[in-house]
Amino acid sequence: MRMEKLIGIAIKFDFGETVKSIVRFGSGHINDTYLVDTTGKKFILQKVNTAIFKNIENLTSNILVITDHYNRKIATADYRDLSLKPLYLIPCKEGNYFFRDDNNGCWRMFNYIEKSICYDRIDSEKKAYNAAHTFGLFQKILSDLDPKLIHEIIPDFHNMKSRYKNFLKVVKENPVNRLNSVKKEVQFVENRIAEMISLQQLIDDGKIPIRITHNDTKINNILFDENDNALSVIDLDIVMPGSVLFDFGDAIRTGAAMADEDEQDLTKVGIDIGLFEAYVKGYLYSTKQFLVSEEISNLAFSAKYMTFIMGLRFLTDYLDGDKYYKIHHSNHNLHRVCAQFRQVEILENNFEIMKGIVQSSQ
Repeated sequence: MRMEKLIGIAIKFDFGETVKSIVRFGSGHINDTYLVDTTGKKFILQKVNTAIFKNIENLTSNILVITDHYNRKIATADYRDLSLKPLYLIPCKEGNYFFRDDNNGCWRMFNYIEKSICYDRIDSEKKAYNAAHTFGLFQKILSDLDPKLIHEIIPDFHNMKSRYKNFLKVVKENPVNRLNSVKKEVQFVENRIAEMISLQQLIDDGKIPIRITHNDTKINNILFDENDNALSVIDLDIVMPGSVLFDFGDAIRTGAAMADEDEQDLTKVGIDIGLFEAYVKGYLYSTKQFLVSEEISNLAFSAKYMTFIMGLRFLTDYLDGDKYYKIHHSNHNLHRVCAQFRQVEILENNFEIMKGIVQSSQ
């Protein structure tokens, strides 16, 4: 988009500065993000992907409720000594917290956290520990906020029963005639689905509580300072009611993995047990005071659960003609499936070790 148009959008927000420049910023794949440099502070301008986030009012309401609660809590004596910085939306001059342009594009603005660093990979046990500690703190800070105040932005996002139901529907319809090419992968699902649904059943039965969770716990959703101390958790779009196990499991899936989620050479797929242990210790340091026993005892299993559910979602999308995930070649989703299912096997092989680490870290 041309600079003049971006400036025209930016000045709809009430930040009280003169814009010097606006440039693309970050590596996100969902929203379009820009860094606004002014005569004073910097700000983050985002165009929200309304194809994914259809209800902007609910999305904005969630972020306002969450950031208000979070910012008030980190200013108290319990958190004041930490390096955590507030994150908040900048209102429009007309009073709302989002702006629609002439093409019905939806824009919002956040404060910019100065001297922040964002990593795409965990390459040390210190980063793993600090990332886990930070996501744990995020959950702890929100643990006394009523989940009923938060809208469900994407229903049944990590619900295994729902994802399996969608999978069976696509298998039955076989819309692009790919079923015969993935019989082994379909059988992989059938061999494990009962075990995977057992975790969802614990949630449905109330044995694992519903809390407010982040739902996208990659390390690039944490901002660090130059000493790798966490400054803020970012990307709050799918913060909503769920299980803390979804957050923990997906952090292990992405953070302790030895290969990318679409790695074609399956001999490279694996789990770094050292990073897993660091993550467990950092996470429990923040959360063990409020987690229930069923949550702690299922931490190791949650890594299998989240890796499996992502493989299931990739396989569903592949069978459905690659409608949901962006692909870079015709078999991209299938490569993702194979890498995730191989990772599940490796997690199964290391499961007793992982459970032992959780038990010894309490």
